[in-house]
Amino acid sequence: FAAPTSWLHEKIKESSLFSSSPLVDIPLAVDDQQFQPLEKQVARTRLGLTTEDHKNRVVFFIGAQAIFESRKGFAFLERALQQLHGDPGVTDRVLFLVAGSDSEQAKERIPFRTIPLGFLQGEQALALAYQAADCFVCPSIEDAGPMMIIESMLCGTPVLAFRTGGAPDLVDTGKTGYLAKMKDHDDLAQGIRFFIKASEEPNQLSRMSAESRRRAAENNAPSQVAE
Repeated sequence: FAAPTSWLHEKIKESSLFSSSPLVDIPLAVDDQQFQPLEKQVARTRLGLTTEDHKNRVVFFIGAQAIFESRKGFAFLERALQQLHGDPGVTDRVLFLVAGSDSEQAKERIPFRTIPLGFLQGEQALALAYQAADCFVCPSIEDAGPMMIIESMLCGTPVLAFRTGGAPDLVDTGKTGYLAKMKDHDDLAQGIRFFIKASEEPNQLSRMSAESRRRAAENNAPSQVAE
């Protein structure tokens, strides 16, 4: 067996059928040329986020092919956002970008300013969404990847995620994002607050951006995986 994440490594080891089988760790390979950093304001301009109000907000990106699939964890994110609703330090500061076939429906359930991007066609459009964001939010509670964590970090965008799948391999609180306790919507809300506070600290977001790119390229760039 070849396990792409430590989470799947442990799942194989726990298997009654396969625990004694040969097992190697080979990370998922993601194109580090297609997914690479771009200056935030350039990316936001290309997405049409051109007003001063857009520029001054902390931008969170959420995306999944099927956002409401239970294992993608939107219900936990929804509870976290409901908890934050009404806090002026959050309401006046955040903007959510949502991609996926259900993005319009998701907008109705997010109690903050939200722009639905629809189903993004192609890696270039997906990369632009990561590049425009300050944080990619991944509330998945059961996932073999997720690939989107790697793609986001290669774009220099730190990640807020639960401790599952490949998140613990890449997301380091304060360095490449915020790793929340599994299925803990309170901690997920704390992660949102963490990024808002980080945006107020000189260069903290840019430091996390650079470290995110370095960490993902070191682990998941095709040349590294081939080695």
